[in-house]
Amino acid sequence: MVLLFLLVDGLSYYAPNRLAAAVTMGGAAALLITAFVHIRTALMVFIVWLVLSDDISRRAPIEGDAGLVSLLTLPVAGVAMVNLLALGLVAIAVFVALARWARFPRTFPVLLPDVAVAGIVLIYLLATLLGIEAVRENPRGALNSWNLPLMTAGLYTAFRVTPWPGTSLQRLWTALLLAIAAKAFIWCVYFALGIGVPFGGTVRVGFESGRVLFVLLVAAACAAWVLREPKLPTVRILLAAFALFAGFNIFVHAGRMEWLFAGLAIVLVWFFSPARGKIRIALGVGAIGLAGFGLIASYNPAVISTLSYFASTLAFWDEELVTASRSTMVRVYEFANIRAELEESGRMAFGLGPGGTFTDRHHPFPFDLTADDYSLEERMSRQFQGAHGLLQNTLLTLGLAGTGLYLIALAALYALAVAAYRHLQLNADRAIALALTGFLPAMMYLTWSAKSNMLFGIVLGLLGVLVSRCPEEDVPESAREIR
Repeated sequence: MVLLFLLVDGLSYYAPNRLAAAVTMGGAAALLITAFVHIRTALMVFIVWLVLSDDISRRAPIEGDAGLVSLLTLPVAGVAMVNLLALGLVAIAVFVALARWARFPRTFPVLLPDVAVAGIVLIYLLATLLGIEAVRENPRGALNSWNLPLMTAGLYTAFRVTPWPGTSLQRLWTALLLAIAAKAFIWCVYFALGIGVPFGGTVRVGFESGRVLFVLLVAAACAAWVLREPKLPTVRILLAAFALFAGFNIFVHAGRMEWLFAGLAIVLVWFFSPARGKIRIALGVGAIGLAGFGLIASYNPAVISTLSYFASTLAFWDEELVTASRSTMVRVYEFANIRAELEESGRMAFGLGPGGTFTDRHHPFPFDLTADDYSLEERMSRQFQGAHGLLQNTLLTLGLAGTGLYLIALAALYALAVAAYRHLQLNADRAIALALTGFLPAMMYLTWSAKSNMLFGIVLGLLGVLVSRCPEEDVPESAREIR
């Protein structure tokens, strides 16, 4: 995995763009062909490629280069190729499932996670019908908004209709964790070498939404030690080392949301663990945390100074500290302007619909906006298409009622993850479910970012497979099957 990541990273940064584009397109074509032969292998390779390609962003492109080329950045007919590849895999998975059903007809059970995911699609469909004028005025923005339900439901469906016999799900889970671990390890090396963007006393290696996967690695390591799964202690020690690399990246990159979600993941896994598991997590996290903090402080005390400042901005009860954080105030003004926009247009219940935009004429931003906030086109027109957070983004698109329904769907999916952890029979499956109980809140929050939608669909797909493995007596009668 380390070699694969270095290959993907090297192609993105150092290879000529034409060569990188040719390799990327050739790999996508090969993956689609593989899907017809063996869909499980294709889905596994897609996940690994997606994880290794995300966050190719540690620094600006080399001067004179046309830009970085990766699976997520290569455009095809104005659409990122990764979206077309994902839709192609979904279509093939459904085709293969139908062909399998034609040979061996059987009833397909519709479970509660299927209903919850379908509900997300219906919420967006309703918002689209009620806000059809926004779709007409901004079709490109509407398509971007629909990326969430399409990718989430599509990839979820691909996993649900694909059979995962025996240990096949474990192989998929292992490949996912190894891909994340490879990135975490190399990023630690980059940090030590100073390869990245200087940020105060620290160095940021990556900026994009894929960093949230480091939280999954931390949650998976905690779950492994709680349930003693895998059974070999050496494998659990290796997982702990992976979590150490992931935790280091979370800590030094000055990403406040990652700090909060990593802490929440540990607390949630601890909460759902038996008594002995709680002790293992407390001792392990405490020892590793203190050792890691000591190493960083001795390596470069300036890192601690920078991180301390960002940690201070989390003190929401201190108005002076909150207002001193520019990124926090961007979100505050987004809330105020979106609420005023919805109230003025009379669309408070179900929002402006996909493609809806907001302005800052109601509550002007009291500072100059930059490329880190919005695109140049948005800053020039003062029309903003997306906000920087789950609640304000869904509020703009879905309104108060739509956002409430969306949050209910997410809550149902989380409850199903907890239920799966309690009812699954195989300890290996329970370890995956316990890791998801820690990670899902972080992944759900990141659904406001288009780059996370595929990851969200994949994670929900894992959840759907786990729920389908629960004994029938533990599944509510209404959720067993719809004939």
